[in-house]
Amino acid sequence: MSGGAPKGKSSAARGRRIAEKARGPRRESAPRPVADDPHADIGVEARLVAGLLLNAALEKRTGLDEALSQAPARDLPPQDRAFARAVAMAALRRLGEIDQILERRLQKAPPLAVMTILRIALAQTLVLETPAFAAVSTAVKLAERDPKTRPYKNLVNAVLRGVGRDGPGLTTAESNLPDWLAQRWKATYGEAAVIGLALATREEPATDLTAKPGVDPAELAAAV
Repeated sequence: MSGGAPKGKSSAARGRRIAEKARGPRRESAPRPVADDPHADIGVEARLVAGLLLNAALEKRTGLDEALSQAPARDLPPQDRAFARAVAMAALRRLGEIDQILERRLQKAPPLAVMTILRIALAQTLVLETPAFAAVSTAVKLAERDPKTRPYKNLVNAVLRGVGRDGPGLTTAESNLPDWLAQRWKATYGEAAVIGLALATREEPATDLTAKPGVDPAELAAAV
């Protein structure tokens, strides 16, 4: 008798080969979409909170601190909450200049929610030096999330990419000051001094730590 596989097994093997040829090449299972990852949009969430903080601060003096203590800011991890606050503060300090840049790019003012997305993105790229691709990508994702801003996602993308390509253009530091404050400073200190004061307000102030009685300042500084 000649050797070889039994006929039953040989027929089964041929059947599997025929079936595989009929199905075509085996496909790899598709990777899970990034959106299914609960951590994938953490950068978007932080920027969403930054916009909420910005608008809260513009509405009333204590708005930013109140918004930080409430959801959704309260629910962010500490590092992302700190980032959201930094972005909001950067946007507040340079809001006049940011709006000057946007006015040159926009034929008419978009809804506030869209304007907030643009302001937050420019605060990142122009002040915090966030990579442009990250700021633009998350801004477009933010626009896509809300049905009210979704129709403007192409506008958001075009405006931000245009600023990245052409540069922000000339801006004036005095535009960051409220009109009433600029006028008061001009009357008190003169126009030249106002320019210097306006430039100073663009910078983040230093943090001042004072040790409690009985605490060694050197040990406190080392701990920080």
